[in-house]
Amino acid sequence: MEVRYEPTINLNNVSSSNLLLRSIWATFRKELGLSWQYSPRKDSEAQTVQVGYCCFNELSKELFDNGNREPATVSYTYKVRGVIKELIFKLPKSWGEHLSLDNLSVKILDLCLLSEKLTPSEFIREIPIFTQEKIKLPSVSGTYFNFVSSELGHSLRLKVLSFDCVDGEDQIINSSLDFCVLASAWSGILFSMKKKKEVLSIMLMSVL
Repeated sequence: MEVRYEPTINLNNVSSSNLLLRSIWATFRKELGLSWQYSPRKDSEAQTVQVGYCCFNELSKELFDNGNREPATVSYTYKVRGVIKELIFKLPKSWGEHLSLDNLSVKILDLCLLSEKLTPSEFIREIPIFTQEKIKLPSVSGTYFNFVSSELGHSLRLKVLSFDCVDGEDQIINSSLDFCVLASAWSGILFSMKKKKEVLSIMLMSVL
């Protein structure tokens, strides 16, 4: 059974589409206990992107107790690349043997519409930043970040907008990576969120 949700708000770029998706996933995590297996796949001819597979933890126990471990499939269609036209939840027919697919479809659409009205709130984290050699750097700050350097080490305090803790942590990681890339390019020194030995270990694993 397919549940098709067409946003009622104006989505005119990738940024607005991503913001809506983040709001939807946060709402689903709160109301249905969303679990993901991301496996993005694009069909350019059909202008469709499969996001991956998901389960709703609030329903999983009942389904699992009945031996049903089949996930739902999530995808979206687009007219302009990266801008959502329609979000599609493909619910396994077998779920209908244990719960009402009609009721679940209504709930999914209601939650999607609710997500359109949500606004993100501030989420703040301070994380350690490591450099490949021990150096003293100038401390700098901006509207959304504060980098403090001392002989004991470096720390980065970031402020992002998020819809829940999971979304917030994800935004913090993305912003931290962006900071490390820019700082490394500007200084010629490797900045990372991991210690030198951990970075070397990751590099070796990627080569192997």
